[in-house]
Amino acid sequence: MKKFIFYFLFVTIPLVSFSQSEHNSILDKKNGFKDLKIGANYSKWSSDLKFTNTNNGIKYYDFTGNCCKKLFSSDLGEVRLGFENNILDVIFLVTLTKKDYSKGWVSSEYKYLKGSFEEVFEEKVSDISSDDNSGNINSVWLGNNIQLILTFEYMGLKDFGGKYIKTSRCNVLISKRPNLKAGF
Repeated sequence: MKKFIFYFLFVTIPLVSFSQSEHNSILDKKNGFKDLKIGANYSKWSSDLKFTNTNNGIKYYDFTGNCCKKLFSSDLGEVRLGFENNILDVIFLVTLTKKDYSKGWVSSEYKYLKGSFEEVFEEKVSDISSDDNSGNINSVWLGNNIQLILTFEYMGLKDFGGKYIKTSRCNVLISKRPNLKAGF
């Protein structure tokens, strides 16, 4: 999990950030996921949070509330929130790991979620394959202030009663965009 978040925040985003010149204003207006809004105070959600870990000054919590069990029509297995100085900075959504009977490499769930995001944000984006041989694929939407990364995560072949079936899940990272100009 730590590697995954680190990879997206510090490796993928700087590379992709330079490739999109138009910023998505719809993403900035949404500013999060359902009732979970980037910039909200920890106290708003404290009764629905279970601490998991701290990484790079951000405290991560599993969200146990009822508002956010589905992403479009996909069931979520995990909703994790990251707070920096008690301000919501990162929303991390993970779909349930599923058997994947779809033809081709990426799952039908990834294609469905990507299509749904493209419709909501009124913007088509390209798939970005990782170069680490993991089979993971990313789609990135950038606003002026907020970024959303959808990831197809290949989970490998699993044995189901003598039949090996590929498994996968999708991850969504919603966060403030890093200030790249400050490091240049």
